[in-house]
Amino acid sequence: MSRWGMGISACDEFAEVKDDFFECFYYRNMSVPQIEQDILEYYESQFEAGDGVLHDVYFALADCEWRCGQLSDRVRDEVRRIIEEGRDTEFLKELYACPADLRRREEVLQKFLAKILSENPKPIRQRQKPIYKVPFSIGDIVAYRYGDGYYGCVVLDVLDLEPNTIGKSKYSYNILIAIGRSYTPTPPDPQDVPNDEIRSVHWDSLCWFPPKKHWILLGNIADRIDRDYTMYLGMYNTKRMIATYGGCGANWDSIFAPDYDARRNAREAGVLGQPIKYLFRKANLTRTDRLPAFAADIRKGLRFAD
Repeated sequence: MSRWGMGISACDEFAEVKDDFFECFYYRNMSVPQIEQDILEYYESQFEAGDGVLHDVYFALADCEWRCGQLSDRVRDEVRRIIEEGRDTEFLKELYACPADLRRREEVLQKFLAKILSENPKPIRQRQKPIYKVPFSIGDIVAYRYGDGYYGCVVLDVLDLEPNTIGKSKYSYNILIAIGRSYTPTPPDPQDVPNDEIRSVHWDSLCWFPPKKHWILLGNIADRIDRDYTMYLGMYNTKRMIATYGGCGANWDSIFAPDYDARRNAREAGVLGQPIKYLFRKANLTRTDRLPAFAADIRKGLRFAD
């Protein structure tokens, strides 16, 4: 749980539920009652009854359902009880919120309750959104343009995430990418990229992939690369999605920037100083621990290495 203010949406759980509700379910034509059931079953299995974290889950569900014009009696009544009985402000008080913050929170909650008890004049219509696609394939050798020059990189794996599952990235793919150190004024020779020294290696689940004008596909060497890196050279973070090894940026420029510091992570993985082709065999990589059983259950779309 992370909170950055007293606003109704100023916490991780609210943002996660809202993201899952619309991007993973509502815009994929799942019914609102089914979405509600799946989200509540998941979060209630992760937190004990009465845990204040569940307040934000209910607030988020109420907000989403109200926006869709389909607020259920169950969610509405639970939100009303949480607010009118002062449960949420008591929870924040236990987290050492100051009196001024508690007063602000109470004002926010009363306004929120008034909103969801009113009728939404313009509900969000259910529409099918296209599934996001990554423009790369396993084995692609890519020249990425940064400033006046280019870096070379190799795509080691592309992980397909099954949609309509709580806690998964709303984007359909993640990639494992190895970036070289060489910076050249023209696109590098594809024969040279696998021999380039590793600069950084990580899983990437970015929400923005570079336009075609920023990168050049130099070739593909999928036949030289072991498949299924799912449990290698990566980690799973508390947001239940694949974490970038070395940090996640909003766009690729942040990854390729000269001051990007992935040395510590590369050193821990034991690949610093090795050529990129060293990573073609997953046996050379550091294997991560398996996920807890509950996390594995909600990631049925992931491919686990033996």
